[in-house]
Amino acid sequence: MLATDMQTIRLSLAVALMASLGCRPRDAFTSRVVIDTATPYHRRVEVPHLAPSAGAGAAKINDYFEQRIATEYACSVDAADAKSLTFDFRARVTVTRGALLGVTVEYDSYCGGAHPNSGTSSLFFDLRTGAVVDLDRLVKAGRKPTLVVRYLARVGAVDGECAELLAPANLQDTTFDFLPNEVGARVIPVVPYAMRACAGLASLSWAELGEVLDLAQFE
Repeated sequence: MLATDMQTIRLSLAVALMASLGCRPRDAFTSRVVIDTATPYHRRVEVPHLAPSAGAGAAKINDYFEQRIATEYACSVDAADAKSLTFDFRARVTVTRGALLGVTVEYDSYCGGAHPNSGTSSLFFDLRTGAVVDLDRLVKAGRKPTLVVRYLARVGAVDGECAELLAPANLQDTTFDFLPNEVGARVIPVVPYAMRACAGLASLSWAELGEVLDLAQFE
């Protein structure tokens, strides 16, 4: 009886995973990890690697990340100054919704200067073509005020120093980042770095996002 129950649980988990990744095979999305021993500083880069079964654009998406491993995903410094530096970059497939692929990027680095850098961002791709997708450009005509209202309602009270910056009129003129997950995305306006801590993350469901973004084209 116990063995049967465990099999049922495993099957349920597998079904849930397949659903979150658009019913594609589990091995359609793996990772490629580069731990660089050639540089005088620690560098670890993890990027998605898509199997052909992920979609017609899989190879192009793989190329997107491969081309950046040696360029963007590294510190640009002289070797003599690099011993104390570190670069840790992790880009992982978070979710798929039809042909829309969501990748969450986390980075933690010190490439010189007064302080290290860290943060979280996202990338979206069209699995059919491999093209990069800018979700902010998918905001439906006339729906930006709805996005702004829902964002402000979820983050609650705004710090006094940020009140003017995060006023509805100003947010309707700025862009938003979308950090994807299985149930939707956390959204945050793209504001100056010094003010970003004031702009909290607000979670919206995929149903809510579908009301303000043109996601039907990826179904």
